[in-house]
Parts: sequence; C-alpha cells; structure tokens
Amino acid sequence: MARSHLNAGYNLEWADFFTPVPFSSASRAQAFLWLCYHYLESNAGNPYADEFASTNPGLAPQLMPLTPEAMAAENVDTSEELAWGVQMAEKRLEFLAKVKTEKEQEEREKARVKEQERERLVSGLTGGHPKSTARRTSSVHPHPGSSSRPRKNGRASGSRTERDGTCILD
Repeated sequence: MARSHLNAGYNLEWADFFTPVPFSSASRAQAFLWLCYHYLESNAGNPYADEFASTNPGLAPQLMPLTPEAMAAENVDTSEELAWGVQMAEKRLEFLAKVKTEKEQEEREKARVKEQERERLVSGLTGGHPKSTARRTSSVHPHPGSSSRPRKNGRASGSRTERDGTCILD
C-alpha cells in the first residue's frame, strides 16, 4: 500500500508510519489519515490532501524529511509526561497486587469449602464423629452386589471403633 501511494523516493513500508523514521510525525500522521480516508471513505475530495496530493491523484501527501538533530528532538517526553508514566506504572502494580490478593482469598475460600465438604463426608462415614477416620481392612466387599452396608447404631455393620476414635470397616 505504501509503495502504491507514497512518493517512490521514500522507500517506506506501511509499518514505517508507526516507527521512528526520518520524517516528521505531523506529515506521517497526515499521510496516514489521507490513506484511511482514501480507502474507507472516497477518492474524491480527500480533506487530508496537501498541494502535492491534490496535483498527483492517488499519491499521499508529501512526507517532510527531518535532520538527525530534528528527529532526536521530536517526540521527547516532558518531565510531566515522565512523572505521569511513573505514577501510572505504580498504579498498575497496586492493581496487580490487589488482583493477586483477591485471587489468593478466593483460592483459600475454595479450599475451606472443599475441606468442609470432606469433613461432612467423613462425618457421615464415621457415624457423626468428625475427628475419627474410616479405613477399610479388606478390599473384598462383604456383601456382593450390595452398594451400601447395613447400619447399626450409627455405625456400618462389621465395623469396630478403636481407642483413638478410628472406625475400622471390615
């Protein structure tokens, strides 16, 4: 696109409008706006045309060359802009720290809910004694075809409770 609409002597690509090249920012902006209007609106009466573009149909406005000294002086951030950049970087760090804290709290809450659910399940297995743990001493189910064990006095039948409160399922 740049080769079609820019003066052949420039040897620029489309991306060069957005990178440091030895042409003024104002003239690059005008040529960019000319290209946008040319492709998105109409070819006739482009409001971004300069004298060169008006007398050379299909060509963008002239780019104004800069000396190396003028290029170095162009687009230099002021002390106010630099201070604003530092302030915004600090604000971004505060935001990220807040998001991290919220995420950690969310993870702790999920873990707490998961632990409560685990305790509720263990309590159901141990007959309401949440501090006791259940363990099976045999890998063979004593009641083939049965999905649950009969319960007697809040305990699974064929189980016993040891001194430490552990419920042993036989």
